[in-house]
Amino acid sequence: MSNDVEIEIKIKINEEKFNELKKFFNSNATFVKEVEQKDEYFTSKFEDFTKEKYPYKWLSIRERGEKKILNYKHFYPEKEEIHLYCDEYEVNIDDIDRMKKIFNELNIISFALIHKNRNIYMYKNDKVENLGYFIEIEVKKIELDIEEERKLLDDEAKKLNLNLDDVDQRGYPFYFIRNQD
Repeated sequence: MSNDVEIEIKIKINEEKFNELKKFFNSNATFVKEVEQKDEYFTSKFEDFTKEKYPYKWLSIRERGEKKILNYKHFYPEKEEIHLYCDEYEVNIDDIDRMKKIFNELNIISFALIHKNRNIYMYKNDKVENLGYFIEIEVKKIELDIEEERKLLDDEAKKLNLNLDDVDQRGYPFYFIRNQD
């Protein structure tokens, strides 16, 4: 399995459940760090990713402290409501402003800025500015086939009493677009 494949589930939760999980993780997991993350999402005027009923491509510039990353995700199966995994490609960039100038020349425009404050434990739980609370459970080392790895994620969510009906299939930029309507 390629290092460029990501398998995760992201579940939107309310503040009460977030606080319950944070208490659980503080008692039962090792706190790694709290980080601030910014992701600016872009789309091409020639292929507008946001126009799909079920978007399956995202292009972003991620800020992780001093680190700046160009990120592209392509979800599978395409054009389906439920995605199982995605190809994820990242490359470090040293000048965001120059990257945005290149994007401008290529008619690639910004449509969303997502600001996250993450508490990182064995699992990741997040508060995303203007979008609410989320918990992400992610496979860090893929050892089985995609369906088996995904089932293990679902099992972990069930152990934490998370509702699998609330699994996010679209990603943060989709929520951003929906909140603009």
